[in-house]
Amino acid sequence: MISTPRGLWLWGAFAAAVFTILLVVRLEFFRPRPGGDSVLKGRGPVAVRPGETWMAIHQNRKRIGFSHRIIERTGLGYRVVEKTVMKINTMGMVQDLVVTSESDTEPDFSLRSFDFEVVSGRFRFQVAGRIENSLLRVTTRANNDDPSRPVTIPLETRPYLSAGIVQAMGASGLAEPDRVVVFVFDPVTMGQVPVTVRVMGHESLLVMGKTVSTKKLSFKFKGVTQHAWVDGTGRVVKEEGILGMSLTLTSREEALEGAVGGDDLTLLASVAPNRPIEDPQGLTRLEVKISGIDMVDLGHDDGDPGMDLQNLDLDGGRQSFAYNRLTIIKERLPGNHADDAAMAAVDERFLAPGPFIRSDHPGIVSQAGRIEKSGDTPLEKIRAVLRWMDENIEKRPVLSMPDAVSTLRNRMGDCNEHAVLFAALCRALGIPARVEAGLVYLNHRFYYHAWNGVYLGRWITVDSLFNQLPADVTHIRLASGAGGRGLGLGMVGVMGRIKLEIVGEGR
Repeated sequence: MISTPRGLWLWGAFAAAVFTILLVVRLEFFRPRPGGDSVLKGRGPVAVRPGETWMAIHQNRKRIGFSHRIIERTGLGYRVVEKTVMKINTMGMVQDLVVTSESDTEPDFSLRSFDFEVVSGRFRFQVAGRIENSLLRVTTRANNDDPSRPVTIPLETRPYLSAGIVQAMGASGLAEPDRVVVFVFDPVTMGQVPVTVRVMGHESLLVMGKTVSTKKLSFKFKGVTQHAWVDGTGRVVKEEGILGMSLTLTSREEALEGAVGGDDLTLLASVAPNRPIEDPQGLTRLEVKISGIDMVDLGHDDGDPGMDLQNLDLDGGRQSFAYNRLTIIKERLPGNHADDAAMAAVDERFLAPGPFIRSDHPGIVSQAGRIEKSGDTPLEKIRAVLRWMDENIEKRPVLSMPDAVSTLRNRMGDCNEHAVLFAALCRALGIPARVEAGLVYLNHRFYYHAWNGVYLGRWITVDSLFNQLPADVTHIRLASGAGGRGLGLGMVGVMGRIKLEIVGEGR
């Protein structure tokens, strides 16, 4: 466990992406690549095998949970119900996580509706969606609060549910070296990302004491590759991903056997630099060399969608990036009165409510009103929000989809929860705010982390978890956005690969 006090609170900006990295493809939704090949294109009804399956989830040979899936035929197509239960180790703290999804599909397994829920401790977050006339309407709900306003997402084609797409591809007649590109809609980020599916060949596996002939498939997205093995009936018997995660077909009794927390995912995903940094908060400049990922060409490899450099937000504002070198300069705070013309030019997305940053929620609006004082300048409002959060929001690891309403109600959270609540309170006070994510230095390592940017004529970094305005220069921004949509998936390919070398400092 990290020994410093602030380390006890640090979890990471991409908790969902990290601990469900193996499950990403299984909990998301596919749609065919526009103009490209699709294994489902023109095939009509899909012969997905109905039935019940249990899979044991392991991390580096430690059993950390199970997944239970039921696929049933209905008069309109299929119904898929899946429940995943895991014990997740973050910062030395083991917590229970339950993820459930219920979906209805057409006969060809294209999606009609879904309900997705994440529960951990006092946190409960739900996403529900329904497709009507080529539009996907999505609502979110925190705990037992009222649902959010619907978000409408246009669809070129109806998406397919991945909870059975692996079986469908396994039984589709694809053979080595066939390849198909599909797009994923993620109910967590409500974003889309291309996934390349390849047939790697055939392997014999020992499954529940029997030797089974399987077809091996690879799924590549954002530079990350995971594998699935499917038997002759289209049944998935094994899956493997990064960070030592795997799922194996088993019996109900074995799946429900006692689980333990696995390796600390926060530590596994962290990055050790070439040397320590003394007094990081005292630095005015930091220069690092980035390696481990191809910073020259992060685009497509032989037609595969890889890590696109434009998905990383390395250059701009206090950060400048060139020739694999990143320089970060600590900002100077502007005066109390920001330029009105500059403020008016900011993108309205950074003032608008979102599914996770519901700045128009009555509870958020009411709390923001109690924090500000009459006549406060924008900078004074930001300081007041920082002070209130430092005094009232407990700093502790949480496993859930970070949303501002749940964080305000439960009065606790890690960097994810702090970032969305801070953004919501600022927006409710008329201050443009965004979520920034990347790496922060702590106890000789860089850990994945989330913080904010506030707009005061220019973007200024602020970390409400560590109560820093501006944030110190060891906050290396890799991604940013209005509400965290796509941040996790945009970062998946970096984890476990990026390396940092400290080449310069300034005080």
